[in-house]
Amino acid sequence: MKRFCHLLYLCLLSFGAAAQSVDLRYDAYVGPAHAGVINVQVEVDQQAYSVYGQARSKGLVELIKDTRGWFSARGRMAQGEPQLDVYEYFQKDNSKERFVSVAGGQLRYVKDGNARPAAPVHPGLDLVTALWVVTDCRALGQVHTGRSAYAFRFVDQDAGVCRFEVQEDDEGEEPFELDVAYGERSGLRVPLSIRSTGGWAGRIVLIE
Repeated sequence: MKRFCHLLYLCLLSFGAAAQSVDLRYDAYVGPAHAGVINVQVEVDQQAYSVYGQARSKGLVELIKDTRGWFSARGRMAQGEPQLDVYEYFQKDNSKERFVSVAGGQLRYVKDGNARPAAPVHPGLDLVTALWVVTDCRALGQVHTGRSAYAFRFVDQDAGVCRFEVQEDDEGEEPFELDVAYGERSGLRVPLSIRSTGGWAGRIVLIE
């Protein structure tokens, strides 16, 4: 779940006047503590989509570990379904830097300036596309952050809230629950809140 929180960073492209676009601002919490802010831009038209976000820690969390970064996903729309072209994120804190890029079926990972050997991409969609572009909760199954893979099992949907049981592809990790409440902003379906349970319980809440 800790790695899930690292996802919240993105890089925006524009698609012209026909595209629907929205700027979103979220507050992030770990337990009751305000942990950070996330700014996200989403742009979608019939041919393509783009999501870009920036995030940084705030409050007590910032004092303990000053973390900041960005994340992005862009791709094509095929019969209303997203097809990823490039997914990336960059994260920097007090002691390390990470850059992850997924493109052309390959994962590229650079830690503290040292590039790891390229590896095949995990199956399924990147988490950014899955949360901000996919319009049907039941369509989610295999989801990845680049470095980590997750199985999303749809539980139910009620009043715009999609509930999942999520299992990281790691035998040492316990499954956790994930609730995503959706609403409409500027004609696009976007998360109004994302709440997780378990050892890394936290939530992300749309504030504007």
